[in-house]
Parts: sequence; structure tokens; C-alpha cells
Amino acid sequence: MAVESVWKGLVGLGLFALAHAAFSAAQHRSYMRLTEKEDETLPIDIVLQTLLAFAVTCYGIAHIAGEFKDMDATSELKNK
Repeated sequence: MAVESVWKGLVGLGLFALAHAAFSAAQHRSYMRLTEKEDETLPIDIVLQTLLAFAVTCYGIAHIAGEFKDMDATSELKNK
């Protein structure tokens, strides 16, 4: 039970970080419009935060989901 709550906490942390990255990206875009530099890309820290938060969220979700089923067709036939 305690281990599952760790994974849920990790998913929550990842989702919070994704929301923070989205807010930061929106703020950066708004700032770029005000300074008339709309052709610049996102700063690397926002990009890295987005990628890391996405990876952490996916990792936590994969652990919450449990064991994956075997995709081999012969293993399904053996169980019948």
C-alpha cells in the first residue's frame, strides 16, 4: 500500500511539473510578444522540465498500472 502511494505521489509531482512548465511556456510567449521577439524558441530549461516531467509521469503511471500482459499469441492459447 505504501509503495503504491509513492507511485501516485510521483504521478502527482509529474503532473504538477507539467502544469508548471505549461504556465512557464505561456508566460514566456506573452513576454516575447511584449518585446516583439516572437520568433525565438522556448528556453532550454522549460523544454527540459517538460520532458523530465513527462517521463516521470509516464514512469509512475506504468508502475500504478501493474504487470503488463504478454503480447505473445501462444501464451494466450496455453492458458485456455
